[in-house]
Amino acid sequence: MATGPRRSPLIFQQDMKFTVLGKPGVGKSALVVRYLTHRFIGDYDANLESIYTQSAKIDDQYININLVDTAGDFDFESPARQEQIRTSDGLVLVYSLVDRESFEYVSYIQQFLSKVPGRDAERIPAILIGNKSDLCHLRTVSPTEGADLAKELGCPYYELSASESYLDIGDALHDLCREIYRAEKRAKVKKISARLQLRQTIKNFTDRHIYRSRTNTL
Repeated sequence: MATGPRRSPLIFQQDMKFTVLGKPGVGKSALVVRYLTHRFIGDYDANLESIYTQSAKIDDQYININLVDTAGDFDFESPARQEQIRTSDGLVLVYSLVDRESFEYVSYIQQFLSKVPGRDAERIPAILIGNKSDLCHLRTVSPTEGADLAKELGCPYYELSASESYLDIGDALHDLCREIYRAEKRAKVKKISARLQLRQTIKNFTDRHIYRSRTNTL
């Protein structure tokens, strides 16, 4: 018997929004475009903000990664910027290994995250990237300092070069996807645990009430 063409199974794609933050000139746009196109472009308009989307298969899960490449002058006090952070699934914090000030700027970002209203922004999954490892002979930030800051932020740390390899960038971003999955799983477990605890508390209260009622009738 003839049959029609087989339909491909529907593939669920989860959307994830990553906001890329860092001081102007650290290579945020170069990192994003290198990941998307595998090409390195060194010069960008620092005042131009763009949103890019890339589909990826990570651990048998299809994900649409939306990358918000923020403009250089990022006003952290702006309600619109705070909303941008609040609605992010993950943060990509970037500094340059050859720019000490850009490293210190990440600490400023950390202070801002603690003040974002409406969400515990400090707990948004993040990764820390020290870019321009191809210029390590000019570095002003040591690997130990980068690792220590990442530990303080509670996130993974990567040293890489947008000019040398797109694979390292992909590995870092995909690890962030995995961290988001883990965070979501922890949140679900915590929610279920709280629900079970509430149910047990109600049961204990009801049992005590029934026991007292029976005791009073005797």
